Amino acid sequence: MSHLKKKTPIVFVLSALFVILLVQAFGGDVPAEKFRVRERVVKSRGLEAFYADLRDMGYARGDKGAVLFRETVIEPPCIPSFLRIYVASAPRNVERRKAIRETWAVWIQNVTVTFVIGKSDSDFDIAREAAKFGDILQGNFNDSYDNLVFKSVLMLSHFTSRCSAPYLLKTDDDIFVNVPELVQFLIHGRPQGIVGCDKSRETKPIASSLASLQAVKTFRKIKPIRFVAGAGYLIEKNSAYLLKSGCSLATPIPVEDMFITSRCAKKARVKTAHHGGFSCGRRLQRPCEMSHAFTGHHVSPSRRRDIRGWWPRAGLLATEFREFFKHLAGPSTNKLT
Repeated sequence: MSHLKKKTPIVFVLSALFVILLVQAFGGDVPAEKFRVRERVVKSRGLEAFYADLRDMGYARGDKGAVLFRETVIEPPCIPSFLRIYVASAPRNVERRKAIRETWAVWIQNVTVTFVIGKSDSDFDIAREAAKFGDILQGNFNDSYDNLVFKSVLMLSHFTSRCSAPYLLKTDDDIFVNVPELVQFLIHGRPQGIVGCDKSRETKPIASSLASLQAVKTFRKIKPIRFVAGAGYLIEKNSAYLLKSGCSLATPIPVEDMFITSRCAKKARVKTAHHGGFSCGRRLQRPCEMSHAFTGHHVSPSRRRDIRGWWPRAGLLATEFREFFKHLAGPSTNKLT
């Protein structure tokens, strides 16, 4: 046991040094953020895959985020909306998308849900799904966990150039979104900038291994970087346009939420704000926890349906929402049901 304890710090230091050198070689900007990438160290394998994809796209050291803006393969029809929700999803997660369509995505009109996906061996099936439901946005990049940042950049590009709305929500396909509560917040709060769960406020970091726990203890000594959790964050329309420009000037890293809400936000001078209604990563235990929350983390398809059946307030905002749109858009506003 003592022999292992002596080796562990050495292994950790060598691993961390390797990853830092790898990021410096391809990604740059390590000193500025002190390598505090999320709560845990990004494994070198993930970094290698991310920067290998960038190199294949012509990226070289010193280049900025313009390389992340890829062409669109499949694009959904543009439906005028008050809130556009973009859900990062993997091609294989068919059941998750089905559960979302059958639960929180059907509650209210003037809110549009779009699933953001990359390319994979399942492209034929994705094309059929897109033709059937009209809610798939696919970009020309490899779909992998290490490439989540491509999905969020595609989201910003589509929102700003093809189909904007007063507000945008980015979330994932394992997240339950309390649409009525979120809409009520937007109507009465009129938030600006980026709003989500501020990760720098976290007091108990998530660490899945000894190495990541040691990394947390090491890098927590450095001043935390302010960014909001990628599980769900809100962007106001004008801020989305600024963020798109900011992302083209920021050095890419494979951590989606940190890249968008910290690096891009700093370049664009877009402010972030914390709101307790957004999940910071804690798993949802009981449906009643969603009564006043905006997002619930790690919700399986079956649990989504449980929450949908329990929900007591699904239609209570229809009248208020309808009146708001009459005031906002005049007689051309779509009728709510």
